[in-house]
Amino acid sequence: MLTKRNRDLLLQKAGATSFAAKAKDLAALREAVVDAASVSAGLWLSYLFALFYFAVAAGAVMHRDLLLESPVKLPFLNVELPLKAFFILGPLVFLIVHAYVLLHFVLLAGKIGAFHLELQAQISGDDARARLRRQLPSNIFVQFLAGSSELRTGIIGFCCGGSSRSAWSPARSLYLSYSNFSSCPTTASGSHGGSASSL
Repeated sequence: MLTKRNRDLLLQKAGATSFAAKAKDLAALREAVVDAASVSAGLWLSYLFALFYFAVAAGAVMHRDLLLESPVKLPFLNVELPLKAFFILGPLVFLIVHAYVLLHFVLLAGKIGAFHLELQAQISGDDARARLRRQLPSNIFVQFLAGSSELRTGIIGFCCGGSSRSAWSPARSLYLSYSNFSSCPTTASGSHGGSASSL
């Protein structure tokens, strides 16, 4: 006869087993990609706003302001900030925002990589895999890494990954982080061969 403690242990073990099964559940992995993609759109817009804001604020500083060390009036906020503080804090805040956005895109790339590996392992037909890829969110970063091959090798693939002019972009950083993820010894055995273009 099972004691209460043994029953609790068995229930915990069964719960842990069912939770561990979600690690290879394609629907759960797709849901993780969808959740991360919904956050990335807002982060990308925030990043662009911060870039625009600092460009406008820095562009308003004239040579005379630099010579006299006049305070910088921040746009929209109408707050005056000392010149040296602005040129120290501005780039620092922008670098923090930039690093945060890139970190999020690296995490997004990891989730897409896990989804890709399970999609390759569980779905055998290329046609079925392409249909499942088309059901992913229309977020440009998700489609660049996990969308259909026509999309990734078309104009979006050229603009985001193939063009040297876009080497600074988060899409390019996302591509590089996914390439690094794909070339790891533990994942290189997959059929994707370390390149996002073979997804």
